[in-house]
Amino acid sequence: HRPIKRRNKFYRSLRTASTTIKGMETIRGIYKKNRRNGMLFGFSVSTEIKGLMGIPA
Repeated sequence: HRPIKRRNKFYRSLRTASTTIKGMETIRGIYKKNRRNGMLFGFSVSTEIKGLMGIPA
């Protein structure tokens, strides 16, 4: 991935773009971790985020 250095028509600011990319990288990391552990079946992004935040699923 490349860092966003210039304005994109899809993002209002560089901060918005940065936050979006960090979120996508986080979800990708969780997905890869589950794939390594063989837990890919039934993978849910919302369930994983709730688990990270301590919210019961």
